[in-house]
Amino acid sequence: MKNNRLWITPNNDLEAQTIIEMLRREGEKFEITAQNWGASWDKLEEEIKTKIEKAKENGEEVYGIELQGDSNGGINVDHHIYGEDDRSNSNSSIEQVAEILGVELTLDEQFVSANDKGFIPAMEKLGKELGINENDLKEIISNIRMRDRLAQGVTMEQEQQAQEAVEKLGEIKEKREYIAMDLPHSKTSTVTDRLYGKYDNLLITSSDGETNFYGTTEIINILNEKFPGGWSGGQLDQGSGFWGGYADQDAIKATVAKAIEQNENTNNQEDEQSR
Repeated sequence: MKNNRLWITPNNDLEAQTIIEMLRREGEKFEITAQNWGASWDKLEEEIKTKIEKAKENGEEVYGIELQGDSNGGINVDHHIYGEDDRSNSNSSIEQVAEILGVELTLDEQFVSANDKGFIPAMEKLGKELGINENDLKEIISNIRMRDRLAQGVTMEQEQQAQEAVEKLGEIKEKREYIAMDLPHSKTSTVTDRLYGKYDNLLITSSDGETNFYGTTEIINILNEKFPGGWSGGQLDQGSGFWGGYADQDAIKATVAKAIEQNENTNNQEDEQSR
């Protein structure tokens, strides 16, 4: 058992779950906060805060995995953006943890990492780089996505609700530039998995007040600026990613719709000029 550091991590998705397994395997000391996505240092359980103070008194380093807010001397392991707090990193959190521990990622952990950084496209790219045949790659990706939804606590009822919401969109024969939809819950992976490859920009408003957007970096930057306090990530440096938050949903819808319209007008003008 190593005594020079303490890890604090949520257990709210597949990457977090896999990090916990890695820490346990390597004999590290860690505490798990029960917070969901959007976890923060401030909202840690009092018991965990007490253990953090004791660790600091003993000269131990304290690492917090994807915890928003002031770490009060803790070391953030992250690759997301929280409003003006830009923690973007080319490496995923699990890659950073492995580097600190001095271990190599297993094949499964590499796909968990790719999934967290860039969803299915990143896993497809990794599979091709590793020379994995198409059928095996499809099975790996399907397995990773299923495990991620389970790790996020997705229930069969939520899967059914997502299926019904997707069916309301009708048949999607060609990729749509923009899809906006309402969902009874905020387990949006149930939708993004079903609609993969069928949209450029997707806005999901949930009845619990959470809103999530998946699409271009340009629109994500607009949302970050206009609705501070949310979170964002993905492959923003490559043109796309995600944004989430709890701001006024009607205002978010109007902002995204306006950005989409402006983009369409710009594209139309460019097409006319090229003729």
